[in-house]
Amino acid sequence: MNNLQAIFIAIVEGITEFLPISSTGHMVITSAIMHIDDEPFTKYFEVSIQLGAILSVLVLYFKKFINFKNPSFYLKLLIAVIPSLVLGKLLNDFIDDILGKPLVIAIVMILGGILLLFVDKWFNKPEDFAKSNSNLRKWMWMPSLGLQGLFKLTFYRHVAIVSGVGVGGGSLVYANTLPIPKSEFFNSGHWNGLENWEENLKPFYDVSLKMLGAERHPYMSKSDKVMQQLAINI
Repeated sequence: MNNLQAIFIAIVEGITEFLPISSTGHMVITSAIMHIDDEPFTKYFEVSIQLGAILSVLVLYFKKFINFKNPSFYLKLLIAVIPSLVLGKLLNDFIDDILGKPLVIAIVMILGGILLLFVDKWFNKPEDFAKSNSNLRKWMWMPSLGLQGLFKLTFYRHVAIVSGVGVGGGSLVYANTLPIPKSEFFNSGHWNGLENWEENLKPFYDVSLKMLGAERHPYMSKSDKVMQQLAINI
């Protein structure tokens, strides 16, 4: 492997590392296309070049990695690593002899891509949403009865809570769009000339922005600071 080949493989690694594709697989295929000898140094280079990406993850999530107040994180990390270590040790020869070949990697990557397309097409269906509440299976949420909809009704001793719905359709739509009509709207229709609607209603539109959280808050309260710190920690 010469310097130019090393630079080219490094570029492939940098592009593919943070994409939902196999960076190692692409480096192996790139090495085969460039006719780079399959020697121990090449494999060592392909592994060690990913150290930068691993370090960047450690830097990005540094606070999570040193959060000793949450021991369950380290336990889950250990549990996730153990199968890789065990299978890697037991299947080391098989991985080197079979799965390390460029042709096998290319076939697996193509099959994996087809599988992802199939899964995305299979699970992303518009018909998953009920067109009316008569279709209980797709409207009501009650997994114990096989109902997988969005409407959920939870009963307590003195109260029942409805999830997946909202009261006041007009308010919900306005909260998501925050439209302010143009002058033509205020000066048309049967209401034209009764009042200066554009001027009279302007204060209410301003207040609605504050009520719906779309206006910049003039100061940071204690609860705001708590939420901000929580967002940083997450």
